[in-house]
Amino acid sequence: MLQTTSDIHNLNTIRNFVETYASALSMSPEAVYGIVLAVDEAVTNIILHGYGAIQGPVEIELTHDSQTLTISLRDQAHLFDPTKVPPASLSGSLEERPLGGLGLHFIRHYTDELIHRALPGGGNELILRKHLQGEK
Repeated sequence: MLQTTSDIHNLNTIRNFVETYASALSMSPEAVYGIVLAVDEAVTNIILHGYGAIQGPVEIELTHDSQTLTISLRDQAHLFDPTKVPPASLSGSLEERPLGGLGLHFIRHYTDELIHRALPGGGNELILRKHLQGEK
């Protein structure tokens, strides 16, 4: 488990933590890249949109069994359920689309399951799951 604060400067530490854990599971380099990107996008959203100008705790817990890698991200930011956000529109040229807004798209693309829970004491838990057999 990694406990840190919602500071953008902590993203490199978070990426290294996730990459080290996922690589030890003998996941393909492409799957490791996808998981790291998904976690990076989720934590960036927590930092920028959940906490905003204030800092708060962010906890990253990785567990696995023989079939699934599970990543739990916990914060005490404002309640936000990303599973309720509709998929991003990918139509139109890059020049026509607004900047940003693809973080959830990448999270959904590189994981097999996305679950949100409101924590009893306030805050959020976002659970990302990736099947270890038949990786995307």
